[in-house]
Amino acid sequence: RTYRGGWKSPGSNDIGVWALHLARQIVEKQQMPVCIINGAKGNTSVKELSPNFVIPVDNTAWIKDTQPYGNFYRRLMAWVTEAGLQGNIPALLYHQGEKQVGTKQYDTYYADFLELRKALYADFPGLEKIIMFQIKTGCGTGSIGWNVMFETQRQLARDLYPWVPSLLLRSAVGGPNRADRRVAP
Repeated sequence: RTYRGGWKSPGSNDIGVWALHLARQIVEKQQMPVCIINGAKGNTSVKELSPNFVIPVDNTAWIKDTQPYGNFYRRLMAWVTEAGLQGNIPALLYHQGEKQVGTKQYDTYYADFLELRKALYADFPGLEKIIMFQIKTGCGTGSIGWNVMFETQRQLARDLYPWVPSLLLRSAVGGPNRADRRVAP
């Protein structure tokens, strides 16, 4: 969506600044074609990105963003299917969690992420790994909430890795501090 005769600044229908720079580096340095589909939506929780989430009828902005698909997960699935890539996505970059800290819902993050992960592996048969970028401080609640979220993400990576090396945890420290850096489902 973003490279058409030259790299351009992302707009509302593009992949986002962070993904744009990543794609450009891969193409230029590795001389390898890349496709990045941004299924992210800022200010969402893991549960709100899951396949069975029902958008509240009073959230007209989200309803508009996801028409005619019904939710963000199904929108992503439709985009991937339309591109003919459903079985050809080896990795998913995941950067999400600030809303759980801001709304103090970090206690459900672990279980909610496992549910989302299960759906992703079922719906994307070529998916080999999820690379989770540990969230940065900046919005939401105080340091206790951030520390709980950091530890939860670390535990997910620790608990999942020994059996299936499918969740890699990476730090987002030093990355851009803007909402448009997201590359999540």
